[in-house]
Amino acid sequence: MKKHCCVLIYNSFRDPLFQNIMLPYMRTLITSSGWSFHLITFEQPEYSIDPVEKEKIYKRLSDDCIYWYPRRHRTGRFLIVKKALDFVSVGILLFRLRIQGIRVLWSFANVAASIAWVYSRLLAYRTIIYSYEPHSDFMRELGLWGKDSLNYRILSALEQRAGRDADYLMTGTQYMVDELTARGIGGKVYRAPTSSDETKFYPVPDARKAVEQQFGINPDEKIILYLGKFGGLYYRSEILQMFRILSQQIPTSRFVVITPNSHDEIVDLCKQVNFDHRRLIYIRNPPFEVIRDWLSAAHLGVTAIPPTPSQKYRSPTKVAEYLMCGLPYITVAGVSEDDIIATEYDVGIVVKDFSENSISAAIPAIVDFLKRDRTEMIRRCREVGIMYRGKANVDRILKSIFSELERSG
Repeated sequence: MKKHCCVLIYNSFRDPLFQNIMLPYMRTLITSSGWSFHLITFEQPEYSIDPVEKEKIYKRLSDDCIYWYPRRHRTGRFLIVKKALDFVSVGILLFRLRIQGIRVLWSFANVAASIAWVYSRLLAYRTIIYSYEPHSDFMRELGLWGKDSLNYRILSALEQRAGRDADYLMTGTQYMVDELTARGIGGKVYRAPTSSDETKFYPVPDARKAVEQQFGINPDEKIILYLGKFGGLYYRSEILQMFRILSQQIPTSRFVVITPNSHDEIVDLCKQVNFDHRRLIYIRNPPFEVIRDWLSAAHLGVTAIPPTPSQKYRSPTKVAEYLMCGLPYITVAGVSEDDIIATEYDVGIVVKDFSENSISAAIPAIVDFLKRDRTEMIRRCREVGIMYRGKANVDRILKSIFSELERSG
């Protein structure tokens, strides 16, 4: 007999965070443990799917025992009102599913977990949270929300309660495990850094030659790559300031950004920091295979998170993807455990921040990494990546959780 679970993610179906993280976990549990999943996503315009393709996705997912309920993601003016509509929309659906006998609610990250907490109290769901991080503190410390703002106060309160009352809670760092343990929460807590599937992310042997031919890159050039967004929870113009400094100090360097941000926005940011955008290869939202090729072809990856106090609780996905493809990385001290891993296993460079002084001080270390034997670097990074951020680590935890839920009825 199949067991059913609701999955709530406050992201779109085509968002890489869902496609590369949650969906592989779900498929593994379907195959190994016989669970089926009722998936609730919030669809954003940048990940829109045309109606014909959406019907194909419904069918494909249903054949795999995943039943999809896309909801509209509302944002912009009157944000509190719009989020209340999102909240009610999910509640009606969760009520219907609970009436059907589904009693497990699995949420990804703290916004979804906060919604799940409310309805778990009302509808008696058992709850699992994956990627529990203090999102409200990220927003406050980066100046995106004020400490007294309604957004911050509501989400902070809900996050605290979601963590306190979850039956199973998976978080990315030992820092957060220790914090939650100190609070005396009632559920089971697991250290489970955000992972990548090592069978999907791996070094592609001929990728370097392919991108050289396609983009006119000289074989002697060293590719430094940033994968991700500009702004919000990430550095903005500072990323391109880093590229300008490196271009001045390391003449053989070449720069790539793979991002959802628009070309015009990136060109404008280049102008703000006096960086020649012609030194930059810009790629917007490419297919997965293209991302993997670039990660395989590059010499250094960049993770661009400002070092505010709560960032030590964060577990950025791109570090996992970099390492799996054999790519060492530049990171900021105090973000996740990535700085510790970079230093302890010699797979990355740690900077204080993205200021000009800090990046300039790191030039000798960056030059050293760029000179290293690429074959050996790939081997070590991938080995460390599988140990630190391999999908199998999280699969084992999830299998244990779902087996316990099945035994408890």
